Amino acid sequence: MRYLFPTLLLSSLLLWWLWPSQPPQQIKPPMATESPLQQEDLTSPAVATISTGWRLSQPLQQGMQELEAKVQQQDVNAIYQLGRNLSWCFYSEDNDEAHQQKLDELRQTGDSSTSFANNYDRYEYCRGISRAQKNRFASLLMEAAQAGHPQAAAEIGKVSAKLYLQATGQDNLQRDAYVKARQDYLTRRQQLLENSAHQGNVDALQLLVRDAVGQRIGGQSTAKALAYLTVLQHLDPDLTSQYQWQARRIEKTATAEDIELAEQISQSILNQG
Repeated sequence: MRYLFPTLLLSSLLLWWLWPSQPPQQIKPPMATESPLQQEDLTSPAVATISTGWRLSQPLQQGMQELEAKVQQQDVNAIYQLGRNLSWCFYSEDNDEAHQQKLDELRQTGDSSTSFANNYDRYEYCRGISRAQKNRFASLLMEAAQAGHPQAAAEIGKVSAKLYLQATGQDNLQRDAYVKARQDYLTRRQQLLENSAHQGNVDALQLLVRDAVGQRIGGQSTAKALAYLTVLQHLDPDLTSQYQWQARRIEKTATAEDIELAEQISQSILNQG
């Protein structure tokens, strides 16, 4: 029985892929698969058990009331979890018609069955969540990050300034106000990523390496790039080969001051992590 449900799910998705396009009202949800679930603090027996750290074990709409209640109580974990869920749902279609159109496009372009299944899964999980609710992801993740949640900071680090301003309703500001809001966001984003990195968050460190290598974090970019690479390879040795070529390239142009500052920064992070 252990492999029965995954097998049925795969079979149903293949049949759906090959079956002619159906009207929106004929969309049927995929069969649920059985998998071990990991209990986390921010759930209760009355609502979803959490797997993979943030996703509910049932569609998000069914767990919204419980999560919203915890958000109102300023539960930082719940604020992060709701923001992370809404971030996942941000790219899901808002209704059955749009979802069916997306599936038709995937069929017509010959996209992989994996993409088809992922799109189907995302829509079924996010069904009933409005666009206004989805747009809340940015402000919720920012709130959790500013409250000290390290993974929320890492998730904010993945959000472009353009998307953040769009989701928070600031994309129609006058030019000067828009430029200021954009810079304010980028400044906060970097500070939050650095705070998360000092807590040993690998995701935040990878984002900081990307920004530092791209010279997007000011005059100390070279030193910080070396420092973040050192810490990243110390915390996760499996990443050494992935970043080794970048480290060698940066070391060729680094000054003695860059190397000294990099050592200070890396030791500071490692001592706190």
